[in-house]
Amino acid sequence: MATKDSSDSEPFQESGSEFVLSDEESADVPFDEESADEPFVTDPPTPSRDVKSRKRVRNEKKWRRSVAKKKRCAGEEYRTRSNRVVPAKTFSPCVCGCKHHCNNLIPEERQRALHQYFYSLENFDFQTAHLFSLIKVKNKLRTYTGNPQSRRNKTRIFLLPDENGAERKVCKKFFQAVYQASNEEQKKHLEVDLELHQRKAKAARDGLKHDIQRAKNNEVSVICFDLMKTLPTPVLTTGICYYKRQLWTYCFNVHDMGTDNSYIWDETLASRGTQEIGSCLLHYIKNSQKSRKLIMYSDQCGGQNRNKKLSLLCNFITASPDFIVDEIDHKFLVSGHSYLSCDQDFGLIEKEKKFHPHIFVPSDWISVIENARKKNPFEVEWLKIQWLRFNKKSPDKIQYKYSNNEDIPLETVDIRKRGSRSTELTTLPLLYPKGNVINEAKKKDLLQLIEFIPPVHHDFYRNIRASVQASGGELLDEEDED
Repeated sequence: MATKDSSDSEPFQESGSEFVLSDEESADVPFDEESADEPFVTDPPTPSRDVKSRKRVRNEKKWRRSVAKKKRCAGEEYRTRSNRVVPAKTFSPCVCGCKHHCNNLIPEERQRALHQYFYSLENFDFQTAHLFSLIKVKNKLRTYTGNPQSRRNKTRIFLLPDENGAERKVCKKFFQAVYQASNEEQKKHLEVDLELHQRKAKAARDGLKHDIQRAKNNEVSVICFDLMKTLPTPVLTTGICYYKRQLWTYCFNVHDMGTDNSYIWDETLASRGTQEIGSCLLHYIKNSQKSRKLIMYSDQCGGQNRNKKLSLLCNFITASPDFIVDEIDHKFLVSGHSYLSCDQDFGLIEKEKKFHPHIFVPSDWISVIENARKKNPFEVEWLKIQWLRFNKKSPDKIQYKYSNNEDIPLETVDIRKRGSRSTELTTLPLLYPKGNVINEAKKKDLLQLIEFIPPVHHDFYRNIRASVQASGGELLDEEDED
């Protein structure tokens, strides 16, 4: 049988885009000893089409932690893991008056060059090595105090290279200013401030628990109050509602450790400033308060709770014969630790909102709040001061202190005008006798949403009073910036 020459056969034969093994036997290739020592070279692979993987590519350089670390080493502004913003390291020339005359040794331009070089390294290890090369540690040579048990037994010498490269001895303050290095003493002060802040928060919480126990024994009445975030009206499933100005509804909650009262109004009736908050408190104290001693807890919001207007209102309540209250203590919890029973109530309301996809008018929010809690349902109706006291026996004076500690005495301030003998009690007029006025543009957007609202509620939106000059009730009064 005739055989095919092996030189004409190939170990692989081409079949489309793939190579498959040939059925024929491959030819024997003789072994060349001279070519055995030569490096084996293969042809470059044929470029293939990139196939996109379903698995994400791991890129650690784009991680939030890696980006923040790089910005930190570069001296740029970054955010910590707790989302705290750390400002950038900006150069500022240091004016030093020490005995070394550091400003004369290292001029401003040289300081700037050293600062820029340090943060151009962009690597923590390189920066640390650079600093260590400029700090010399020696044994202490002199002792200026008579204490033989001094903890300091080393002396650190700080050096900086001048324009010629010679190392010059500078003081610690100047060295830190050039490289914007943190100070261990500043860190200790921050730790002390943090501990003091936590102790104040704990003292305020302990005081709240103590007052609640007194309220259970019918010694005093304890309430806390807060304003919930604004509730939009109407709430519709259509996407057009998202792009329109909506009517805001306000919910002010008074928690009496036994009963809850929520006051609901919308911006067509009133705004949400200090006087509106005071009106709700005035109504609650007049109709629900039965104890002569009242303790109020709130957060430190200056536009709503801690301001002059609310203090004068509390003083009016204690001085007026129309109220049974003889003494009011208004206590403020520490910022960041002001979670009160009102916030628990607001959480229940937020949870109930999910079951009400349609809110057509502000009065619909009342049913949401009433259904928020099945058991005991709701009944719908100055910057460092931590404690304010108002007493019927002293209608012209307000007592205050900067702590919630019971042992610290109260200080007194006289609120009488200069030259007057006593404060005269007057009747409080209505703040909005005809209702509030909203912005004309907001009313126009609300009228465009009428087609998605049942006709029974159309008159409510058509009768809203509006004006071009009105702010729409979204801003607080002038006390907010205090």
